[in-house]
Amino acid sequence: MSTTVGRKVAISGPGLKKEGIIVLQFFFIGIFSYLELLLRDGFGIVTGLIIMLVTFGGVQYGRNGTSYVAAVTPPLAFASLAFIELVTRHGINITKLGIDFLASLASQAPFLLISAAYAWYFYFDRRAKAQKRQRAPSLMKITGYAFIIFGAIWAIAGFASYASDIQLGIALGGINMIGIGIIMVHVSKITPSGSEQN
Repeated sequence: MSTTVGRKVAISGPGLKKEGIIVLQFFFIGIFSYLELLLRDGFGIVTGLIIMLVTFGGVQYGRNGTSYVAAVTPPLAFASLAFIELVTRHGINITKLGIDFLASLASQAPFLLISAAYAWYFYFDRRAKAQKRQRAPSLMKITGYAFIIFGAIWAIAGFASYASDIQLGIALGGINMIGIGIIMVHVSKITPSGSEQN
């Protein structure tokens, strides 16, 4: 017996639509991140694990062609929800809000890195297998370089931050983005040979 990389979990029915993935990911990330913020006054491993679980669920239980939605939604959902939740707790205090928001992003950077690498790998792998013309790797390479550039900017901003207690955390977030970009560029180089169908 042989296994196929990127095979979905067998489910009855066609699977979740893009809208369903977005709603469920926003819902679960919002609920658990808010509860964790209430209980421990910050975002930690519970929120991170939920981000990873909803990414896995979106990739595995979504319809064909929805993997990119499962990859893009969790970081956007967490960033927007974290911002709203912090505003409701601290009000419009620009300095404190900005520091707490950047610290929140940095605290979830490892989970976002793992989730993004997993989801984007499946997206580009399936796309390359579905198309005989290998256009996906070039798109993946461009996206990877974009992650590297933005990650470098984020890391530089972290090291240049005046808030010394979160410098390392912010810089770590940028380094993780660079890691995502390197993974995507590397996978784009091996996808053409690895995606040929028998």
